[in-house]
Amino acid sequence: MISKEPNFFEAVASHNLERFHSECIAWCMNTFKDEFCIPFIEKITNFKNEDINSIKVKAEDNQCDIRIVFKIDGQEHIIFIENKIKSSESKKPITDKLLKNLPVDLKKELEESKRISQTEYYYLREKYEYKQNKLFFVYLKPSVIPKECGLDYKYISEKKFNDWVVLTKCGVENPWKTMTFYELSEIQQKIESNNAPLSENAILYNGYKNFIKYKFGKGVVDITNYKKNESNYGQYDFFRLIYNKLLELEITDKLKSNSSHNNEPLIEYYKEFQTPKEVKDFLKGGDDKFLIKGVQLQGCTLKFNIHAKDYDNVIPEKRKQYNDWCYKKLEGLTKELIEKRLVNKLRKNPSRTKTGCSLSQIEKLDEKMSVDDYVTKLKTIINIFLKNN
Repeated sequence: MISKEPNFFEAVASHNLERFHSECIAWCMNTFKDEFCIPFIEKITNFKNEDINSIKVKAEDNQCDIRIVFKIDGQEHIIFIENKIKSSESKKPITDKLLKNLPVDLKKELEESKRISQTEYYYLREKYEYKQNKLFFVYLKPSVIPKECGLDYKYISEKKFNDWVVLTKCGVENPWKTMTFYELSEIQQKIESNNAPLSENAILYNGYKNFIKYKFGKGVVDITNYKKNESNYGQYDFFRLIYNKLLELEITDKLKSNSSHNNEPLIEYYKEFQTPKEVKDFLKGGDDKFLIKGVQLQGCTLKFNIHAKDYDNVIPEKRKQYNDWCYKKLEGLTKELIEKRLVNKLRKNPSRTKTGCSLSQIEKLDEKMSVDDYVTKLKTIINIFLKNN
């Protein structure tokens, strides 16, 4: 039976401070290398126990939450752990020092971006500025799976949860492996007493193992907790689950994913459609499929839009008429969704861009709806909107 009394770790980590957990993990790995650190290295790298030596673990080292340095046949290898408890990634500026060490093609792509995510920054810094080659990256987080959704906690580790938006556009594959705290506790081998009193270190080590296992558990939580979490992290994580589930469905071949300008997950489904005669009157030249309609999920915002493939083809004197047409068309396309109560009345003032216009609403978390319920609802919305003419 698990005691209801808070243990030492719960008392001192009442705010789930990342630094506290980073320090605890580093201490446990350094103190009990055979029971924890080596099994962790084996899990992440597939190296064998007998080949791993010269292990050093540091917390809060050069802005990295946890850094594990070890050697294989005299060659240094490094595992970076980005420890996320209840916060999303912050942004870091792209410095001249970082840019000058990048390959020419990557440098050219990044010069237009002013900021990148923490995980993007650490990857580029270690690989190109510090010239490290044997690198492994781990994104450590709670599972935070709502109990109603029916997903196994292992589902989290099969997906990417770190912010890799900018480098995705540059064609760089995301190297960060997601790991949950529950998995970490499973790797951590318990220290047995063997009929002798445990040392103080062993007691603390076992205590921390139990703490992260039962505190974070398999991540099964009530959906109401998502509304209370700081920095909207829980809500962000919940919608990230929805996006990952949507990506598994073959809704349309016109799909953009993970292309947000910030750290919110984004998916856009879009479809080209036949250019009506009245729109051709606004154009300099004919284009049978000049218009694109799309449904976009950014954070918890659902957006419907119409935009032009080539706005320069719109006659300047007729651009207001073109934008007015887009708005009226968009109202017509979303009418069925409102009538079926799949969406609420959309925002009255559309955000007009230079290529078209959009209507949006904030998707509010419903305590009665699971991840699968949301996915079914959003799939229906996307299919109806893209089907309508």
